[in-house]
This record gives sequence, C-alpha cells and structure tokens, in this order.
Amino acid sequence: MKPPPAPRRPSSRDEPETPARRANGAPRTEGTRKPPRTEPARAAEASPPAKRPAPPRRPQPAPKTGGTPRTARTQQTGATPTGRTPKASASQAGAPAQGPPAVPPRAGHTRASQAVVPGRTGAPTTATIRTAEPKVAVISTGMSVRHAEQKAMRRHRLIRKIAAWGAATIVVATVAWALFASQMLSFDPSHLVVKGTGTTVDMAAVVSVVAAQEGTSLALVDISDLREEILQVPNIRDVSIQRQWPSGLAVDIVAREPVAAIPVEAGMALMDQDAVVVATVAEAPVELPVINIPLTGDDERTLDAALAVLKSLPEDLSAEVGSISAQTQDAVTLTLRNGVVIEWGSSQDSALKAQVLRTLRTAEVSRAAAVFDVSAPTFPITR
Repeated sequence: MKPPPAPRRPSSRDEPETPARRANGAPRTEGTRKPPRTEPARAAEASPPAKRPAPPRRPQPAPKTGGTPRTARTQQTGATPTGRTPKASASQAGAPAQGPPAVPPRAGHTRASQAVVPGRTGAPTTATIRTAEPKVAVISTGMSVRHAEQKAMRRHRLIRKIAAWGAATIVVATVAWALFASQMLSFDPSHLVVKGTGTTVDMAAVVSVVAAQEGTSLALVDISDLREEILQVPNIRDVSIQRQWPSGLAVDIVAREPVAAIPVEAGMALMDQDAVVVATVAEAPVELPVINIPLTGDDERTLDAALAVLKSLPEDLSAEVGSISAQTQDAVTLTLRNGVVIEWGSSQDSALKAQVLRTLRTAEVSRAAAVFDVSAPTFPITR
C-alpha cells in the first residue's frame, strides 16, 4: 500500500497578482494553474530549498541625517532585518512607499545603497553610487591665452626689478649726500678733543692745525695727512686721530718729556728718552739728572747707552741719580745725590744689576760703602 502524498506547499505562483506583489517586483502571472506535477517533482518541492551564500557586503557609512539612525538596508528597500520583504496591506497597495527624505550626497563622497532585484528573494544586493569630483579650473585653455599670461608675468617681474633698483639707488644717493655733501656731518672745531699735550706741547698750535678742516665732511677728512701736519708741531712724539660722529675729532698726543739735561754753550739742553732736545734753558731743573757727555757725533753711541741705562732704572733709584758720566758705551757711571758712586757698565742685564744693587745697599756689611761696582752682576764689588 502506497503512503499518502505529502501536502503541497503553496507557491507564490499560485497566489493571485496583487499591487503589493507588483511593488515588490514579483513577475506577472496569468492566473491559470500549471498542469499537475509528477511524484518526483512533489518530493523535490517538499524538501527544503538550498540556501545560496549571501554576497559579501561592503562597509556602509553611517547616515548623516539628524534623525534616528537606520541602516541603509531599511532606508532604501524597507526590508526587515531578517531579509524578508513585508507584504503591503490592502490600504497601502498601489500607494507610494513612505520614508525619510533622501539626503543628497556631498561632492566627492561615496554613498552605499541597497536594492532588491525583482524575482530574487534573500539578501538585497548592495550598489555603490559615486558622485562626480568637482572640476579644477585651469589657468588657460588656449595657446594665445598662455602666451599673454607669460608676457604679463615677465612684465610684472621687470616692473618689480625696476622698482627695487630704483629704491636702492635712492637709498645709496641719500647716504652719499649725507656723508659727503651734507653739513650735518661736517667737522665742527667746537667738537675737537685734544689729550696728552704734557708740559712741552703748545695746545694752541695743535688746535690751529686741526681747525683748518672746519666745514669738511668727516668722511672726507684725510687722517694720514692731518697726522703728519700735527707731528710738525714741536715736542710731539706720536699722535692718533679718531672720528667722533657726527661732527667731532679726538686727537691723542704723546708729548716728548725731558728725562735729562746736557750742558751746551747756551745753557742746558733738555733731552727726552730718544736723545731729542726738547728745550734749552739756562739752568737744569732739580729733578732732572745731568749727563756729562758732549753732544758730538763721535759720542752719539755713548749718549745713547747712558740714556738707555737711565730708562732701565727703577723709579726710586732713578729719582736719586744726580749725574751720569761715561767714557765709552760700556763704562757708564751713576752718581747719586748723596755722593755714592755706582759703576754700572753697559746697558745689558740692567734688571739684574738693579736687583744686586738693592741687595748690597740693604746688607749690613755693605750699606756704608761709597762705591758699588755692578758692571759684572754675578761678581759685585763694594769699596
């Protein structure tokens, strides 16, 4: 005995065509029933259909509307989360689907949407909608326009160069006029500063030489020529000149100061450390030692040796020297104001000779000597 046939499952083809089915994309049917199926076909229908693998889903951007967030699947197709399309009620059949207003995509952005393909059930198909990128404006579209732009750019660069060179020329001309032609930077004698005249230099003579530059721009004052003119003033050993902007000069003078007196026919000649006669007086000053060496050409080396020995003496010992005599340049003799005689010899080893002489004059056994011979400092002699 054969088992009773399994009840046949109703198919969507057997259902009459409705507006809801048309909205969901179902195919139109004729309302006629198909011929009865065979037993194998019924058994195949009774078995559950094999599920197709769902296509891979692309990541969907979050909706940018201000309302309640919904998935693109619900917004675009109205499908339920389970993937089935709900049937439309009779009151809603033929009426357009209601939903939130569509938000236009931004330029250059990508929006993902889902649509249900008619005649296919299951997961909806995801479609990607891309908006067109904004066009970028170009500088020119034709060769003639491009040439015109290049000419305008070259003209602009030329104008800028001319303006820069003109401004630089104006600045240089202004500075040159201020330095060389303007009275603002000219020398004013009231702004002259003279230092170091000493006791033998006539300051009025120095001021008169420098005052000749009055009205001359400091930039045009020749310092070398002015220095040579100042050196012509008597008893000036050296001089240095500096500009003091905007209209002054500073003159620093090294005067020739007398260090010894030498007997001459007219009296006493006062000499500095370079054997230059500073002045001639009737009597020698008390503070200056007298050099008993004649001013002749044959005794020039002897005089230079005596002045070199006087220059090398310590200040306290130099103040005690009353006179200096020498037969040769290697036999210089000093006579102190208290009558003590010091045989110094040459000007070599003057520092060691001064130290030995100080020791001999303070030692108890030699302090009362009248003659100190330090010409050989390693073998001093006292008498």
